[in-house]
Amino acid sequence: MSELTDMTTTLSEDRQKAKPSHGQTAHRIDIEHVGYNSKGMLWRVTYEGKVIVERTRIPALDACRYLLALGKTGKLMMFRNGEMGLSVDIVTGAGLTVVETPTRGPVFGPHETYPCDDENEVSEVAALIG
Repeated sequence: MSELTDMTTTLSEDRQKAKPSHGQTAHRIDIEHVGYNSKGMLWRVTYEGKVIVERTRIPALDACRYLLALGKTGKLMMFRNGEMGLSVDIVTGAGLTVVETPTRGPVFGPHETYPCDDENEVSEVAALIG
C-alpha cells in the first residue's frame, strides 16, 4: 500500500472516530484559509476562541506543538467550516512536520527545533503561550 493510500485510509478512519479514545481529552481547533505563499495555502488556527497560529502551511502539526507546550495531551481534532478534517494524537503530531524536496514530497518527517537568538521573538512566543 502506498503512503498516500495509507494516509487516506487513516484520515477516513479518523473522521469516523470523531470522539477520542476512552480516557483521552479532545482539543478542537478551527482553521481558516487566509492566503497563499510560494509553497501553497496558508491557514489561521483558532483554539478556544483565540488565534494561536496566525499563518501556517501545516495547521494541525503547529497546533499540536502549541498545545503540547501548554502541557495538553490527547487528540487534536481539526475542523474547517464546521466539518472535521483530521484527528491526530497531540504528542505524535508535535514531533512531525511536512517535508518537501525537489525529488520527494510532501511527506511526514521529524520536526526539528532550532535555537532562537532573537530575544524579541522569544518574548512574543512566551506571551502567546502564557
